[in-house]
Amino acid sequence: MSSRSRTNAERLLKEQVRLHRAGVPLALAAGSLVGLMLGAVLWNTADHARLLWWMLGALCIGSFNVVVRRRHRLEHPPGEGDAVWRRRYLWSMALRGASWGLCSILVWPAHDAEGQMLITVGVSVVCALTLSLLSFDRQASWLFAVPSLAPLLWRHATAGDSRSVVLAAMLLVLGGAMALQAQQSYRRARRNHAVLAAEAERMAALRRRERQLNDAEQVANLGSFDWHLDTGELAWSPQHFRLWGLEPGRNAPDYETFIKTIHPDDLDGVVRGQREALDNGHLHECQYRVFWPDGSVRDIHARGEIFRNADGAPVRMIGTVQDVTERLREIG
Repeated sequence: MSSRSRTNAERLLKEQVRLHRAGVPLALAAGSLVGLMLGAVLWNTADHARLLWWMLGALCIGSFNVVVRRRHRLEHPPGEGDAVWRRRYLWSMALRGASWGLCSILVWPAHDAEGQMLITVGVSVVCALTLSLLSFDRQASWLFAVPSLAPLLWRHATAGDSRSVVLAAMLLVLGGAMALQAQQSYRRARRNHAVLAAEAERMAALRRRERQLNDAEQVANLGSFDWHLDTGELAWSPQHFRLWGLEPGRNAPDYETFIKTIHPDDLDGVVRGQREALDNGHLHECQYRVFWPDGSVRDIHARGEIFRNADGAPVRMIGTVQDVTERLREIG
């Protein structure tokens, strides 16, 4: 596996573990509510001992899920990787699926068609909800769906009457549809994660290039600017601010601020040179002095390239500014 593929796999695993932890409260709350309703409705027809054993088992498994989520949130024990936590969440899914499968085994009312239908609906609802929450993890979806639906399917398939056979067939269709939906959701999640990972890598590369450019500008005592002539928007690089004696990014630059810093003896020449370049040329180059906030004067050499639209009107100027004060002093 390449380094990039390994990095993407690690990011996907981290996201899966995060979504597992986030989905536990809703899944447990919904499952507990459905379980309590089933227990209340079936109390008069089901075997009390079996019903209580099933509810106790479901409570223990739910508590195990809560403990896993809590320990993960507190990162205890510390230093354990995402693969370990995902494995624990997979065990949790399998146990929860088994608890709902036991409902069809232990609590099934043999001679109560209404109770059988309630269990069928309850298990199906819990399964559908849980699989919707597990769309990001195909393996977890199967570990919950198979043990929860298989006993229910077996109950209906072996009942022998036509109604049960039809219900078994409908459960097969439901299971197949949910499996297909889980597969499609998983693929979408993989694609979305790949897009996000690629965007994250692109932004990280862009930030690296920006840092490298800023470092190079500082070494060369060189700044850069981007002036959108049609909107008046002006952007300076961090080093451009420093060459003007300003803190980078503290204030948004504009053309008026730029003009006010130019030495009065150089201002007419700068403005005239810019106007001539905008009217007739593509390159603008000049040298002028700027005042720093502390009153000191620096010599700046500027060079800009002008971009025009299809009609020939200037719309943008991109260029550089360099402090040549020390160089001029050496020459002078």
